Amino acid sequence: MEKIINFIKNNKFNISVIVLYLIITVFTMFHHEIWRDEAQVWCIVRDLNFIDIIKTARVEGHPFLWYIIIMPIAKAGIPVISMQIVSLFLVFAAVVFFLFKSPFSYLFKFLVVMSSGMLYYMPIIARNYALIPLLIFLLAYLYNKRKEHPYYYLLTIFLLSQTHILMFGFCSIIFLIFSIEQFIDSVKNKNYKKILPYIIFGLYLLLLGLYISSAATENLVVKHSIESSNNIFIFINYLCYNAIHGQFSLLNIFVIFTVTGIIIFSFNKSNKKLLLIWCFSS
Repeated sequence: MEKIINFIKNNKFNISVIVLYLIITVFTMFHHEIWRDEAQVWCIVRDLNFIDIIKTARVEGHPFLWYIIIMPIAKAGIPVISMQIVSLFLVFAAVVFFLFKSPFSYLFKFLVVMSSGMLYYMPIIARNYALIPLLIFLLAYLYNKRKEHPYYYLLTIFLLSQTHILMFGFCSIIFLIFSIEQFIDSVKNKNYKKILPYIIFGLYLLLLGLYISSAATENLVVKHSIESSNNIFIFINYLCYNAIHGQFSLLNIFVIFTVTGIIIFSFNKSNKKLLLIWCFSS
C-alpha cells in the first residue's frame, strides 16, 4: 500500500493527465457514430475469409495488422463498439508509455496528449492509425538500445511497417541504416550468422512494397499516397491538391509530422540525421 501511495505522489502529473484523457476520450467514443471507412473494415473482416481479406487489403491500400487484430472480434459476433474500444485502448497505451518514458517537459507532454490526433483522430476514429503512436514511441525508446536488443528493435519496425502505407518509407530507411550498422559489426566480429534475419526482413519489405504498389491503379488513395512518398516536395503538392479539392485531412498532417516529429526529436544526438532521412523517405 505504501508503494502505491508513493507512486501516486511521485507521478501526480502523469496520473492527472491520464485521468483527464480517459474522461474525454471515453465520453467521445460513446458519442461517435461509426464512419463509412471504419464500417468498411469491420464488414471486410466480418464477412470475408482470410485469403479474401488479404486480397481486399491490397485494394484498400494498407497492410494487414489492423485487419488481423479486428478479424477475430468481428467473426465472433461481438458488437462493432469493440473495434472502437480496441482503437482507444491502443492509443491509451501509447499515452501512458509516452508520459512515463519520454524525456520531455510537462508542458510538451500535455500538449501532445491533448492534441486533436491523440484525443480524437486516432483513438475515436477506429482505423489502422490507432496502431501508429504506441509503435513509434516504442521505436524511439528502443533506438538508443537497438544494439543491445536488436530483435526487439527489428520486431517494432516490422509491426510499424504493417500499420499504414505512409510508414513504409520511414520503416524501410530506418531498417536499411540499422542493417548497415549490424553488417559492419558482423564483419568486424566475423559473425556472419547475424546477417540472415536482416536479409529476410529486407526481402519482406520489398515484397510488401510490391504488394501495396501493385494496387495503385485500382485505388485513388493508394495512388496519391505512393506519389506523395517519393519526396517531400511531391508530398506538399499532394496536400495542396487535397485542399483544393476539399479533401484536406488534418489526420495526414498529424500522422506524418507530429507523430514522426516525436520519434525524430526523441533520438537525441541523431536529430538532424533522422530529419533528413524522413524528408527523403517521405
